[in-house]
Amino acid sequence: MKTASTLISLLICFMNLRLPSAIRTIPAFLFYLVVSLLSLNSAKASHIAGAYFSYECIGTNQFVVTYNEIWRCNATPGSTSNYSTTNDCGLSNLSFESLTLDTVITLTQSCPSFLTTCNGAVSPQGFQLAVYKDTVTLAGTCNSWQFYKSSCCIYTVNNQNAGQSFYYETEMNSAAQSCNNSAYPLNPGAPNYLTNEQVIHDFNFVDPDGDSLVYSLVDSRATAATNRLYASTYRGDSCIGNVQVNSVTGEVSFNESNIGLFI
Repeated sequence: MKTASTLISLLICFMNLRLPSAIRTIPAFLFYLVVSLLSLNSAKASHIAGAYFSYECIGTNQFVVTYNEIWRCNATPGSTSNYSTTNDCGLSNLSFESLTLDTVITLTQSCPSFLTTCNGAVSPQGFQLAVYKDTVTLAGTCNSWQFYKSSCCIYTVNNQNAGQSFYYETEMNSAAQSCNNSAYPLNPGAPNYLTNEQVIHDFNFVDPDGDSLVYSLVDSRATAATNRLYASTYRGDSCIGNVQVNSVTGEVSFNESNIGLFI
């Protein structure tokens, strides 16, 4: 039993998907959409648009921790990153544990008539996934362990105030099941969608252990204890036009009339 919280960069909506069951929680998915074939202009407060953690058990209290960070394509991911842990059992924690860059994957789709910064164009902005890994031995089993990263600042978007910090977390309940693996998305990419188009997107989450997954939308966070501030009438469960999430399948549907980037 465990909980995995995750953030993924797609295109036009950054949303937090929470699995509120005892088995797992997944808050935070950047669903970054190009909602038009027109150019997108966005201030670049940061090169990071989103991130998510996953973990794989390889032995007693031993895990491969993967931190997936979404960068804009006209920036070069660093060779290392870091994360920390907390726990509810009084065990020793990791502080600014180093992760090593494993691979970089282009997320944003393109075609000959629609190029992005991932293909050398000046605009629109495209995004890439930097995959960092670390092998760690935790101090013991616990309900719960949290793997987390917090920093400033998130990439500027339309539906949140600029210059805010970001906080990404994955929670694991290893006392209930000592060697377990997190859910992860098979479809974390950055699709291109048009404005005024009814969209259904499936991140296609899988759980290697066959645990049940339940989904809902929540606010994205600036710190462990505070949510980010949303612009206008936007909020976590209404981060883009007519957005809904299927609590059973995780499919996200929406219809957006404005061009822009949304979290």
